[in-house]
Amino acid sequence: MSRRVLLTGGNGFVGSHILRQLLDRGFSVCCTIRTQAKGEKILNDFATQQSQIDVTIVPNIVEPEAYDAVFRDSSFDTVFHTASPFTYVSGATAETNNLQFLEPAIKGTLNLLHAVKNHAPTVKRIIWTGSCASVVDYDCLVSDPPRVYDENDWNPISWDEAVNGEQSKAYRASKKFAELEAWAFMKNEKPHFDLVTLCPPATFGPLRHSISSIQDLNESNARLWKACFDSSKDAPVPYIPVHTYVDVQGQRTPLGKPGTSSLPPGAYSIDNAKVKAVLGVEFRSLEETVLDVARCLLGIERIEKA
Repeated sequence: MSRRVLLTGGNGFVGSHILRQLLDRGFSVCCTIRTQAKGEKILNDFATQQSQIDVTIVPNIVEPEAYDAVFRDSSFDTVFHTASPFTYVSGATAETNNLQFLEPAIKGTLNLLHAVKNHAPTVKRIIWTGSCASVVDYDCLVSDPPRVYDENDWNPISWDEAVNGEQSKAYRASKKFAELEAWAFMKNEKPHFDLVTLCPPATFGPLRHSISSIQDLNESNARLWKACFDSSKDAPVPYIPVHTYVDVQGQRTPLGKPGTSSLPPGAYSIDNAKVKAVLGVEFRSLEETVLDVARCLLGIERIEKA
């Protein structure tokens, strides 16, 4: 009998890749999504593996007891939690826009944790997709000596800055405060399951979920597209605070100067020794990743323009 897991955000960029890995390994997966249309999209994207997928509608993860019915109706071994917004929008007030990050991240995570504790005795582990944004101080990107961040670090953003500051700070704060609340829950509630948090930096790669337009790209790939593929060869090599830039031949990509770096002196770095040791991860090179993204996104653009 196949093991059964719950996946939140399975229609998203990261979630769809997790879903692919789970299905390819024979797992039965229940995907919680906000609308029936998003659920149908998952089933269409994984048409040959539909028999392994169930879709459950959770329209608002912020609502109290949002996930309770999911766990009352089914049993699971493991929960993967990826549902959290990362798309900047304009309009309304800073507080209104910033809460779009903060409330789903914090309340959605706590609602899930409480639901598993109260209604899912078979769950052994929750794996939560956090972000390096909860770790790095993006207001201090360079220092002497250069800063090296690891799992013990937290970004210093306050709640007031999160609510009333720039949207980028609200996103970073949402990851920080959601993870802090999750660890506080584990300490105070002492549930029957354990918690694993993963804090990746900017996450690039080809899409596993389908989109109809470049405009529908997830935030990280959209940034790579705008900075590196939808530019010109004479444009300056872009600097992004997550230290990602490319030097690929072509008329639409900044060429840069081979052998040089666009990083400022004293730029921070990340110590990922723990994830390598615990999970045995072998990271792909930047060149492999960028080439895969380029092929994927240029293919989407060709279809869109056809």
